[in-house]
Amino acid sequence: MGDLDFPDVLDGVTLSRTLPPLLPAKFISRHALVESIDMSAPGTTLIHGPIGYGKTSLAAEIARQNDGHTFWYTMVDEDTAHKFNLHVIQAVRNVIPGFAAWFKPDLHIDPMDLIVKFSSELASLKDDYIFIVDNRRSKHAKDFAVANQMVKSLPNNLHLIQVRRELPDASHAELAPFGNFQNIGQTELKFSTDEMKTMISLSDLEGEAKQVLEILEATQGWPAAVQLILRG
Repeated sequence: MGDLDFPDVLDGVTLSRTLPPLLPAKFISRHALVESIDMSAPGTTLIHGPIGYGKTSLAAEIARQNDGHTFWYTMVDEDTAHKFNLHVIQAVRNVIPGFAAWFKPDLHIDPMDLIVKFSSELASLKDDYIFIVDNRRSKHAKDFAVANQMVKSLPNNLHLIQVRRELPDASHAELAPFGNFQNIGQTELKFSTDEMKTMISLSDLEGEAKQVLEILEATQGWPAAVQLILRG
């Protein structure tokens, strides 16, 4: 995040999973897409699509543009309820040192209860924040239903961004019981023609721009395919 003077890392936490990933040097900004998302709090944004659609990169760009106000947590299949709690608190303490002083590494608390206490404490702060949960869990893994609990407990100063591979089987009211809601799917995540032209320029292929663009257009904007072709 902004400065590198992080608080002590809680035992059991993988620090990298509580920090936004670094963007590559020749990363193409999705500025227009980022600007189209209403980050006001309270609110919920769902970013979903198959592997290779740039979901995490988009979320990382959002985090970069909201440095100092964004919590990040990458959730994986191996996360138990206790590991979930540890990483959520670490994610916030990376930005707000000393947050949730009542939480200790050996404290075992139900994730639902943790989210309620977390939300209550965050609501007492004056600033607005964004919490990005990059959910890497497979569709077969058991969820704690904490995402819905987090939405239901959402304080007025938090915007929740969920990054998922699949669209949750839930109604609009369940996904966003209050506050603004945005759904960013495959259609929005695809590269536009203008974005592909920019990527061609960044790849120093201007001399072959027309031919390369014709090839890229055949990918129908699938980000992973576009990047693979340009690297090749």
